Amino acid sequence: MALINQNHQPMTVKELRQQLHEWIDQGDTKILKMLYAISKVYFTEVNPVRINSPLYRLVYSSVRSESCDQECIDKILASSVKNNPSKDLTGMLLYTEDRFIQILEGPLINVMETYNMILKDKRHGGSVIRYCAPTEERFFEDWHMGSKSIEESVLEYNTEISTEERKLYNSLADGNLSSYKDDSIRMLKTFLAF
Repeated sequence: MALINQNHQPMTVKELRQQLHEWIDQGDTKILKMLYAISKVYFTEVNPVRINSPLYRLVYSSVRSESCDQECIDKILASSVKNNPSKDLTGMLLYTEDRFIQILEGPLINVMETYNMILKDKRHGGSVIRYCAPTEERFFEDWHMGSKSIEESVLEYNTEISTEERKLYNSLADGNLSSYKDDSIRMLKTFLAF
């Protein structure tokens, strides 16, 4: 994969960013893994000053394995609470009986490194990046990993909030990009407080 533009010149930073956004939008995990490996070498060996890259938010969805019970989820959360502070990561894990949606926030290299570790986890499969973009602020700044079960079949209280919460969850899971706007993420955080 050469980083050469149509004029057979090295890509400018602007062209490289545009190409990167296209690859992210396409959800091509092979290319993302290669970019991650290249960026890790670049940030740690060539330009260590840029390790503290701007904040990024990554949202992915995956299929929960049948063997992943509540005890497994508790272990996932305990591991996140233990490991995420040193990586400057925050976020949220949403789950139903058969799906996961996770939001990760932090420096890009740490977000991608964590996501690549998550891909290897046997407690889920079929992971799809739904959103990955820079952000100016964290929505889960106090949560090294919050969680919320959104039951598909049972709601203790069928309120307008639970209906809206489910709509937002389904929209996130389906990859509806409008779900990832700042207002939707703020609304999600409000729901999680209930």
